[in-house]
Amino acid sequence: MANILIVEDEKAMQDIIADYIRKDGHICFTADDSLEALIMLKNNPMDLMIVDVMMPHLDGFSVCKITREISTCQLLC
Repeated sequence: MANILIVEDEKAMQDIIADYIRKDGHICFTADDSLEALIMLKNNPMDLMIVDVMMPHLDGFSVCKITREISTCQLLC
C-alpha cells in the first residue's frame, strides 16, 4: 500500500480525505500546514501528496516546488 500525505488546514476536510484513503488500505499522514508537511516529507518517504492550494505560511504551489527540490536532492545524494 502507498504512503499518502494530506496537507490541509481545514480539519474537517482533512479527516474526510484521510478516511477515504485509509478505507482503501493506504497509510495516511496528515499535516495542518505547509511547514509541517515539509518537515514530514524530510523524515518520511511518500508515494503521493494531496495539497491544499491556500494555506498559512506557504501556498500549495510552493510546497510542491520545494518537494520536487527535496526529492531530487535525495535521489542524487
